[in-house]
Amino acid sequence: GGSISIFNGASVIVVSTIVTETKAHTEKGYGGAFRVVDSSLVLNGVVLTGCAANQGGAIYVQNSKLDADNVTSTSCKATKGGRGGSVFAQGSKKERVIRNSVFTESSASLGDGGVVYAAYSSMTLIAVQVTNAHARRGGAFFLDASTFHHSACTISGTNTTDQGGLFLQSSLSPNGAARNSSLVGKSDGAR
Repeated sequence: GGSISIFNGASVIVVSTIVTETKAHTEKGYGGAFRVVDSSLVLNGVVLTGCAANQGGAIYVQNSKLDADNVTSTSCKATKGGRGGSVFAQGSKKERVIRNSVFTESSASLGDGGVVYAAYSSMTLIAVQVTNAHARRGGAFFLDASTFHHSACTISGTNTTDQGGLFLQSSLSPNGAARNSSLVGKSDGAR
């Protein structure tokens, strides 16, 4: 990660913290602010601005728990055709919850998931606001072989060059759910 790397069963809690202009500079670049592998990350009241990495512009989680509450992410991006402008989540059925959070100007311009990319994963979003997210596929969210639940979310101003503001493929189960959420002002729509 550009700022913090968490490995091998570690559990880290980050509260009331500002992370600005951090970048993962390795060739593959995992997590502009946080890289979490086989561990647990809890964020509360965290502000992420201008973070960048090839996979997970701000946050990269692999086989790890993510619990994010009251997170603000602005102008974070996945670079070099990467995935997950703000969040990249892959592997295992560990709990991944994002709530009461705002994502603005997140992008994966040449890749997938302007805000969130999740593969072989489970993702729950509650009261999340997305504004002006951009990606090749999944302007806001790209879910591959994943379970996805969202409630009271607002997604506006997404833009894609190929497919959908919300892109789901190869769902692991038919149990995805959307409640009281809206998708407005998008270019290319949801698929």
